[in-house]
This record gives sequence, C-alpha cells and structure tokens, in this order.
Amino acid sequence: QVMEYIVHTSRELVPNFDPTQAITSFTGLRARVNQDDWIIEESKNAKGFINCAGIDSPGLTGSPAVAEFVVDILVKQCGANLEKNETFNPFRPPIIISKDDNFDGEIDHPDPKKNIICRCERVTEAEIVDSIHRGIPVTCVDAVKKRTRAGMGRCQGTFCGDRVVKLISRETGIPTKFVQKLTKGSSILPHKVVTEENREFLAKL
Repeated sequence: QVMEYIVHTSRELVPNFDPTQAITSFTGLRARVNQDDWIIEESKNAKGFINCAGIDSPGLTGSPAVAEFVVDILVKQCGANLEKNETFNPFRPPIIISKDDNFDGEIDHPDPKKNIICRCERVTEAEIVDSIHRGIPVTCVDAVKKRTRAGMGRCQGTFCGDRVVKLISRETGIPTKFVQKLTKGSSILPHKVVTEENREFLAKL
C-alpha cells in the first residue's frame, strides 16, 4: 500500500513515471520541528553552540543565508571575535569534468585523465584522485561517490566499487580492508539493488 501510494503520487507530478526503471532504493530521514520556521539560535544549555534545526527542503538553497545568520548570532549575541580568513578561496574548480562525445577515455587507460573508473558515469581516475586531495579527508567510498558520482550509475558501484577502494588506499595509505563504504561498521559488500522480483512487483503498480 505504501509503495502504491508513492508511485501514484509520483505520477501526479510525472505522468509517465516508470518504477521499473529504478536502480536502487533508499529512505531519507530528517528532523521535523513543531513550528512553521527553522530553528536557528544559540542553545539555552550550551553557550556558543548554535542550533540549526528543522531545516528541510530549501536548506541547500538557504545555506548561504543561514551561514550569515549564524555568524551574526556569534558576533552580536555570543560576543565572538571572528577574523576573516584572507587565504580562503570560495571559487574552486569543479571536480567533475564535463565530457562530450569526443571523450576518448577507456577502462585501464594509462593516462589518469582518460582512465575510466566508473563506466556508468564516466568518472576518471584523475577526478577521483582530485576529490581525495581537496582538503577535506576522504576515507570512504561514499565520500568519493558524493564528490564525483562514481557509483551512482545503473550498476550502483558493482563495477567501480573495488577500483575506488584501491584508489583510496593508494592515495591515503589506508589498507583496502579498512576502507569503509560510509562510516565505521559499514560494509562494502551489501548493496540495496532493485531485484527482478522487485521489478515484477513495481510493474503491476
């Protein structure tokens, strides 16, 4: 009943929505608050700690304004003495490089810029290595996935997962057996992929 409701509701927005084309499934959880606005304020129990809660759908779009609001709270209410980081560069080149029909990359190419690691999304070794060395530590497969799209394609990392693990290990020195999918305790092995049985069920909806 739940799946039927989701499919029929989706078709109100996208009439030709075909659930049999699904390649994976997941559930997203987010905190909801009992008011009509976001909670952005200093904690009443921990001075200097700013709560940013109840931020749902427009959170990504609103994040720059949220950041400015938090800075204003820190300065005016918490008395923080903030100094501008003159070395910060907000204009950083993208990790993902656009590729047209003339892109001549291939699997196991000796040139990292042409060596395709993720064949579904055409992500190269050079892009993955770049994502690992951008400053924020990248020690798991999903961190690479979120930065490069490697593993987001139809095979859901079946082909590239092991290759990504080896690149993370090579670039960080972490043994391959300790490279996690997401966080400590997560495994590289299980994947929630839509099975043929799932597709038969979805086709009936």
